[in-house]
Amino acid sequence: MNADPYVAGEGGVPAYLMAELGIRNVVDSNEEWPTVGWETIAKANPTMIVAGDMTRRRFEGDDIA
Repeated sequence: MNADPYVAGEGGVPAYLMAELGIRNVVDSNEEWPTVGWETIAKANPTMIVAGDMTRRRFEGDDIA
């Protein structure tokens, strides 16, 4: 895949849920859904990655398969 994925930033429901669960987000962005390069994610060495499925296919990054 050549496109950078959209990830959960500091706004929105995913950020709220992570805060409530005491989970630290490795993505430091004030945007709700920023795009971040796969290399940046790998360098952050996250404990877990949560990937969602999306029925729309408007952008290359919408399909993680």
